Amino acid sequence: MLSDFGRRDPYLAELRAALMRQWRRFPAQAAWPQVVDLGHEIPPGEVRAAAWFLQRTAWQFAAGSVHLAVVDPGVGTDRPAVAASAAGHFFVAPGNGLLSFLTSGEDLQVVRLDRSIYQQAPAGLPLSTTFDGRDLFAPVAAHLAMGVPLPQVGSAAATTLLGALPAAAAPCGDAPHDRIGLIVWIDRFGNAI
Repeated sequence: MLSDFGRRDPYLAELRAALMRQWRRFPAQAAWPQVVDLGHEIPPGEVRAAAWFLQRTAWQFAAGSVHLAVVDPGVGTDRPAVAASAAGHFFVAPGNGLLSFLTSGEDLQVVRLDRSIYQQAPAGLPLSTTFDGRDLFAPVAAHLAMGVPLPQVGSAAATTLLGALPAAAAPCGDAPHDRIGLIVWIDRFGNAI
């Protein structure tokens, strides 16, 4: 899991609870999948930083891993919700550019999460208009982790539905090679990425 939820608010716990609720629906499974926290301190709404973080870490895990990424400044808007498979991995995220690092050379498949059966709020609560991580992305990620095929969780979609990040560098000055870059992350050692 990767998010900008931090650890002091209840949102990360609610995301975990949503995963656990779904896994209980699969009683034949011998063991629940292991949940690994990639990080939850992405600066709020910083999709570019989250995309870099996910691209760097996702491929370190074994094929078959399901990556749930929720950095979603467009929640509540018409931005798409997507799931994808690439190079043997599964990804569930908003279609806001967070997964733009996936390329068709990795056997990329994309689906739009448009099947209401996978939208599930906690008992007694209505579906949230601002917490797709809990009510949509986590249920889909849990189903994928339990072996539900990608085409079952959504409708086939073009790779453009993943969204795109704006250019990381822009021209500046008079020389043709003068560029202004963009720092997306500064690690704890002071390295600017």
